[in-house]
Amino acid sequence: MSEQLIKTKKYLQLLYLAGILLNMTQLILTMSGICSEFESQWLNRLYLGLTAAGFLAALASVRKVEKERRRLYGGIFILVISALCELAYFLLVSKKNSGRILMLGICIFIVKSGIDLIREIRQIQKTAIEQEVLIKTAYTDGLIHLGNRYAYEQEKNRLEEKGDLHAAILIVGIEGIKFANDRHGHVYGDQIICRTAEILSESFADIGKCFRIGSDEFCILAENTERSLLETGIRRMSEKAEVLKENIEGYGIAYGVAEGAARDIEDIFHIAGNLMYSRKKDMRRTENEWLKN
Repeated sequence: MSEQLIKTKKYLQLLYLAGILLNMTQLILTMSGICSEFESQWLNRLYLGLTAAGFLAALASVRKVEKERRRLYGGIFILVISALCELAYFLLVSKKNSGRILMLGICIFIVKSGIDLIREIRQIQKTAIEQEVLIKTAYTDGLIHLGNRYAYEQEKNRLEEKGDLHAAILIVGIEGIKFANDRHGHVYGDQIICRTAEILSESFADIGKCFRIGSDEFCILAENTERSLLETGIRRMSEKAEVLKENIEGYGIAYGVAEGAARDIEDIFHIAGNLMYSRKKDMRRTENEWLKN
């Protein structure tokens, strides 16, 4: 905020306090009978002139502000013009019938301020929605619409903070993606990845959270989950994968699972990953032996 804008803000605050003091003084003078309400009207007009000057100073200080913010000061400009016209009418035309111009300006000011407020609220809501979408996109895999590596890291950090919480990690790797890409194209390979993601989501929906942590690798992260539930999810996953394997040449999944305290989650991840890679090697060795025979 510029120094000029700060000074203007302080000036407007002083005007606000002066207006309260003036109204209280007028009320006391009128109730005590020292002077009538009409006789003290010149004080109002004096304050009105000072207020108009303050508003003009405020408009001058924000003349370089971006267009969206300047629009909000349009109502103040209307109020300033009406105040100056009212002051001129009071001093040059009639003191008894003054007040209507200012009231009209205030009404216009209120209506315009209301419209600007509605626009500002809508813009804020639109910005909030856009930010929410961006955040969601940043933590979501664009292909399968599950959590990505960043989402996994966020969940992992959350569990690590709980220390002694029991955590279980299942790492799943797809076998045959390179073969599918080379033979049928990457679109076909993407379809296999999507179908595998569906299998994992269906198998572990009530057990843990599923993330895609690599091109053909997934991770299921569970907390305080009984071993029997985890085994149930693995069995469902294996059964569904066997059905898919019958229709996709070279397809298969390898997995590794490890458990422990959440504070050791990084070690748990590596253990599960090593088990998965070991099973992948066994699958490839078995397949190669089958092809030789």
